Amino acid sequence: MSTDEIKFIKCESEQRVDKVISEKLNISRSFVENLIAEGRVRKNGIVIVKKSEIVKKGDVLEIVIPPQRTFTLDKSDIQIEIIYEDNDYLVINKPAGIPVHPTPHHTSKTIVNILMGSSTLSEWQLSKEFSYEDAVKGRVRPGIVHRLDKDVSGVLIIAKNESALTKASEQFKKRLVRKTYIALCFGTKKEEWSVDKAIGRARTQDKAMWVCEKDTKGKQALTLFKSVAVNPEFGLSLIQANPITGRTHQIRVHLCWSGLPIVNDEMYGGGGKKLRELEQKILKKFGENLLTFDGIFLHALELEIFDKKFIAKLPPHFEKIIRLLWPALPPTYS
Repeated sequence: MSTDEIKFIKCESEQRVDKVISEKLNISRSFVENLIAEGRVRKNGIVIVKKSEIVKKGDVLEIVIPPQRTFTLDKSDIQIEIIYEDNDYLVINKPAGIPVHPTPHHTSKTIVNILMGSSTLSEWQLSKEFSYEDAVKGRVRPGIVHRLDKDVSGVLIIAKNESALTKASEQFKKRLVRKTYIALCFGTKKEEWSVDKAIGRARTQDKAMWVCEKDTKGKQALTLFKSVAVNPEFGLSLIQANPITGRTHQIRVHLCWSGLPIVNDEMYGGGGKKLRELEQKILKKFGENLLTFDGIFLHALELEIFDKKFIAKLPPHFEKIIRLLWPALPPTYS
């Protein structure tokens, strides 16, 4: 029977506890984060509760590592809209609130789980069991060419075989794919602009990204923006975004940096008091709250690849609020 393994680390300098453990034990930061969340890390005998806690020279860490865990990958019967399908690719309209691939926190009801219920992934040798570390490092993603955040809806292309995956991945890598998103944002801006700012991990908020200065480890990120329509009464803008690069949370971060946080995006300034005030205004004007749903108001509208253009219809809640705020807007965005 497997038992816990206990490791000790004597700290040699002042730095974050998750960084020390990750480097000394050669395990991922996400794995360390979960160990801390489960109360398996002590500093000088006291349980650590924050992965960002700073250790000092001479501190002794005790880490209790559980036996190798496995997860089961089960099929999901959630229905999903198929935009296009041939022998090599499947293009879908991903709903908001559903992760693309399994992680330690989402082992079911992901796009991969949903596709397991069809013949789409039959050419991939899918194992129903996978390790914790595989989940942490995102290895359980057969056919997934690119990602959309869990809270984002829209067009997603999936490869049915290894050859198709390689070809599509090359298109993304060489930036030959044109991606168009639509976002409902706080603030009013009537112009076109671009943001060419590196993005890296935020120091003050778990799982968040942020614009970095040149001397940091951020990755170069470029997004082109265009204001489609503004509504001064509600202080909102409908923004078109074309990301040239593909960094984590890129559009969300660049819009927040531009002073236009996406509605419902709590992580990047689109929630809190101003969201509650907007909900009240909309309720008073239209008689219903149109902002409560499982996701943010960011939708991957179009994807152009291999000389084909795929368009994902807006979710009903997004389409409805656009029609109410901008009744004269052409149907391109609904």
